[in-house]
Amino acid sequence: MIGLITLGTSPRLDLLSYFEEHCRGDKFILVGALDGLSNDSIKNLTVHEGKYPLSVRIGTQSEVIDIEVLKPFIEKQINHLHELGCKRAVLLCSGEFDFFFKSQIPIIRPSFLLEGTVKANQNNKNILVVSPIKEQIAANEKKWRSYGFNPIVIAIPPTDFSCKQIKNALPNDYVSQIVLDCISYTREHRLLVEKQTNWNTWTPIELVGAILNLY
Repeated sequence: MIGLITLGTSPRLDLLSYFEEHCRGDKFILVGALDGLSNDSIKNLTVHEGKYPLSVRIGTQSEVIDIEVLKPFIEKQINHLHELGCKRAVLLCSGEFDFFFKSQIPIIRPSFLLEGTVKANQNNKNILVVSPIKEQIAANEKKWRSYGFNPIVIAIPPTDFSCKQIKNALPNDYVSQIVLDCISYTREHRLLVEKQTNWNTWTPIELVGAILNLY
């Protein structure tokens, strides 16, 4: 059994259904890091300033919460999944968690998969990175520069996705790859981008699915 941890609240049927469809043979339990918190408690988390803002889904709405604020809530759900019998868990976020979680089970972190995949497929260091919110642009630029790339970073919400901004942002010189840097970007988003641009494009959710199928 595999645990899935979304950073907001459950359910996230869009994420759960992807893994159930593409990782046949495995059973999944999905929990939210902020499950059980009142709306007021969640609102209080959003006032914290930080270095890496994340867009988290709360029901049908979204809030922006810093990555550091979420750490204890994520660790609590990791322990909960372990108690339920999960052998490993997936953190459903491609953000840069520059710390380790206290855990008795392996944690699959999509940011590592994205970094390794893009490095393994690079023709040069120029990449286009798509973030889900504008508040994350600076943090994602810093992240991908730390990986050794020259990123152009733009923001396009997964729920209002259009290739127009991507095509407008592409420089005249050579861009080797496009990274859709959020777990909520789907296979359909990737196929649309590749059709419009002809550049290799990556989504973290597909990379996680591929890794799970290797176990």
